[in-house]
Amino acid sequence: MGAARMLVGYFSSSTQASAQLIEVQVCGLLVVYSDSNPVNLIQDVKTRWWSTWRMLRRLRRLRPAINLLIATDKVDCVEIIPTQWVILHQIEITLATMARWQRIPEGDRFVTESLVVIVLYRIRKAYVVVYLSEHTEPVVKNLTAILLKDFDTRFKPADPSGKIRYTGRPTVGTRNRYTVVHPYLVVTSLLDPQMKGHLGGTDDNADYVLLPDHF
Repeated sequence: MGAARMLVGYFSSSTQASAQLIEVQVCGLLVVYSDSNPVNLIQDVKTRWWSTWRMLRRLRRLRPAINLLIATDKVDCVEIIPTQWVILHQIEITLATMARWQRIPEGDRFVTESLVVIVLYRIRKAYVVVYLSEHTEPVVKNLTAILLKDFDTRFKPADPSGKIRYTGRPTVGTRNRYTVVHPYLVVTSLLDPQMKGHLGGTDDNADYVLLPDHF
């Protein structure tokens, strides 16, 4: 991640480098950009995982252009080696589900509270898939383990599958933050007709499963 941020920082701080990056996308030398509008790199905010995902996705899109600029000595920046590109892509995959779902509950033209149970279940499931994959690089597996540990500390799933726990009453932890999913959000999910077929008691065939402690 350090190399990625250094590379993005280089282009972000140099108008000349940024202009060259745009130029190499429109000049026709790289067919991959023939049907798309030219774009620049995006700098992430370290405290916002979805912005890191956006940065990595954009960086991967611009990899051919960046490599061409480096190969032709048009820029003097850090070069990301192939093994690092693999790691960055796997991190992007790890964060993808979280990034996509994180933006949806921020909507103001549709009901969002009833989505929380699904959002949390789906994000954790994506982490587990990456962690268990035999193709995941050790450094990415370590990152995913950290994310899973933090996730489970905050939301305390009912079992290893990640089923959401219904406590019947709010549970508050350190710094007066809620732990587990607030029961109102669970009830909202159960009452929302859109969630029909996505939530089911202990039905392992449901897309997203709610396991209540008690009702």
